[in-house]
Amino acid sequence: MTSLRSIPKIIATAVSPRKGIYAQPQLSVWINTQVTRDSLIALPWVGIIGYYTDTRILDTLGLNDEHIAHLKKPQRGIDTEMDPDHVLSKKPDIIFINVDKRVALGEISFEEGGGWKVGDREMIKLLVACGQYYLVTDAPTDIIVFKRKY
Repeated sequence: MTSLRSIPKIIATAVSPRKGIYAQPQLSVWINTQVTRDSLIALPWVGIIGYYTDTRILDTLGLNDEHIAHLKKPQRGIDTEMDPDHVLSKKPDIIFINVDKRVALGEISFEEGGGWKVGDREMIKLLVACGQYYLVTDAPTDIIVFKRKY
């Protein structure tokens, strides 16, 4: 069996995605119009959005945050490590929550909106209660988006 250490770095470089191979998602275009390079946005999935976004990104599930990555899972399932208080302490300019935005508008229940993570439910409650963020309804996505008030 070949170990990853034995694969030449040139191969890894050759298969790395390059900008321009994939179309820039409309959501990353929108994000770039909303914030500056010094801003921080919080996403539950970085992926291609983070690749095409020109600002700092905090993965709310811990992909790039050591504190969140080392949390114990509060429930069964993948990607359930979350710390809404920690995320809010970083004062992100935009926060995305992977739940249908109709939940935040009071049109459907958390469960009907695809919500099942304890951390998502807690994040929504904290954002509504803290008064430092407002719900964004014109973002090109069906999930919940909050933006920090300035």
